[in-house]
Amino acid sequence: MRSLLRSTIVITTLDEQDKAHLLKNAKALMDSGIVFKEGMDEVWAFIKAFVREHKHVPSKPTLDMHFDYLGHEAAYAFLSTINPMDRALLPGDFDSRLHDMLLRQDKEKVASVLRDAASLTSEGAERAWRYLADRLDERAKGHKRKNRDYKNLDERYVFLEQRGDVYDRKVAKFFPISAVRMRGENERAWCDKGHDAKRPTAHNVTFVPGGAESVEGCLNIYDASQILQPRPMDHPDYSGENPGAGDFINLVWHLANGDQAQIDYLINWVKFALENPAARQCALVLKSDIKGAGKGTFLNFLRGLFGRYAATVGDSALSSNFNGWMLECVIACCDEVTESSMKDKRAIGNKLKTWVTESSLQIEAKGKDQITARNHSKWIYTTNDRVPIILEEGDRRYSVIQPETRTVDNPALDGVPARVEGFALDRSSTEAAEYFQSVADYLGLPCRVPYNPWVPLETAAKAELLADGRQGTESFCNHPLTAALTASPV
Repeated sequence: MRSLLRSTIVITTLDEQDKAHLLKNAKALMDSGIVFKEGMDEVWAFIKAFVREHKHVPSKPTLDMHFDYLGHEAAYAFLSTINPMDRALLPGDFDSRLHDMLLRQDKEKVASVLRDAASLTSEGAERAWRYLADRLDERAKGHKRKNRDYKNLDERYVFLEQRGDVYDRKVAKFFPISAVRMRGENERAWCDKGHDAKRPTAHNVTFVPGGAESVEGCLNIYDASQILQPRPMDHPDYSGENPGAGDFINLVWHLANGDQAQIDYLINWVKFALENPAARQCALVLKSDIKGAGKGTFLNFLRGLFGRYAATVGDSALSSNFNGWMLECVIACCDEVTESSMKDKRAIGNKLKTWVTESSLQIEAKGKDQITARNHSKWIYTTNDRVPIILEEGDRRYSVIQPETRTVDNPALDGVPARVEGFALDRSSTEAAEYFQSVADYLGLPCRVPYNPWVPLETAAKAELLADGRQGTESFCNHPLTAALTASPV
């Protein structure tokens, strides 16, 4: 009963929503007809009168001053037991507690009447029992416990024990549990301890394309709807009229400079990634010293096909110690990779070896514990620099393609870069969805030539990049300053 009465009193500074909750509690208490014991009954009488006059609940200082002035010891003694650490019940919890208290009081009345009925005739006692039992049943129906419907919240939220936060499936993001509590009354109740045994809980998260919802006690946050899947030709919505597939083919032809082997490789590289999101393959480098060659447009096609699982990666992400973005990465789009110092190139190159080929990775997001996760990333680099990365002799990780002309000089690509960029930015629109779906449908056709994801394409552009990287290393090592710095001390 103390918690019921406390939930109609303002103790600390509250926002308007919380004040509304307390007022709702007071009105529910007034409608119930509940009877308080000595001390609390005086406080409750004052609160009812205050609410009727002022249309809001009183604060504890107001109550203290009133009963101190009246010298009402029992009421003042009750108020002295309330402190700022007391938490007011939310309306849902309040209603449940009120319901329980009303049933308890009715049971006490029934027991009292039956004790008195012992002196009555058996017929009179039976009538008294039936009357009180019917009244108790009516009370139970009238104040039925409000069981919150957590179904929608359970489908949307998952509490992560190791991280201590909540994953929101609707927006595919992590939030502190305190932020979820502030979203509304139901969310606050969902987050409270009373629902711990019921709410969906996972040890942590993992990312396994095509995997079960739970993998080794971790929540699989993969969303299959993000990656477009090819439709069969007999699908009722299959159509070859959408310009998406044609724009894609023309762009591939342009990037490959019309070379059939490079055209086949580019198409098969994207096709393999689309059909095997959990697998890895050789990294792809689109390198050209010509700006506007269509490299960025190719990345926009990938963003349209893979949704949020096509991560845009810059120089800072490559050199950072934190790589939380890799957890949900299927396509790593390294856009405009720039030249850095020889030392940085070596360090980044060694890091990329692991990211391209290893089956599992150490993932560390800022402010979170490091976890081991499966590696599903497929890498593509676009750059205008001469030596963006250092390749080793006999490299088996990278395929290099070098477009030689600008898209504006190719009539077949008139308006394509702007169109693809616009659709990639608003992928949810019907027009954009149909555009990129037509590309996926085209990629679902049988391969023209066999494709091995771990056999890189050997091109003149790759040989040139290997030679330029070697030349830079040799120039550094043969420089007089380098020799002086590495000479043994006398």
